[in-house]
Amino acid sequence: MIRGCALAGFGNFYFIYDDLDIETKVIESLSKTKLEYLIVKDAQILDKDSNIIVSMKKATYLTPGSLFNWREIIPAETPAASIFVTIHDPNSDITTDYSQNLERTELKSIICSAFKANR
Repeated sequence: MIRGCALAGFGNFYFIYDDLDIETKVIESLSKTKLEYLIVKDAQILDKDSNIIVSMKKATYLTPGSLFNWREIIPAETPAASIFVTIHDPNSDITTDYSQNLERTELKSIICSAFKANR
């Protein structure tokens, strides 16, 4: 039954015969799991001189197939020129910064390329 459940869920199974080995096997198994999300640690909208117009208030999670939805009202007298996003991949413990001009690119394409780059 255990073997059948593990195979049905595309997982692994171990039969542990030594009580002293339980903790080691559980930790090994958990460390092999892959976290299916990225963390958007920071996002900033910048003016043409790279001054911060507005900054994201808190980190958010990004899962496959989801969108990063961040809305801010930007003063008309300060036109936004670019966006700066910091994304962290907890699987590889790599943090990557992305910057893009807002004139021709939407944030969605920045996040999509970031997700592909970290996979």
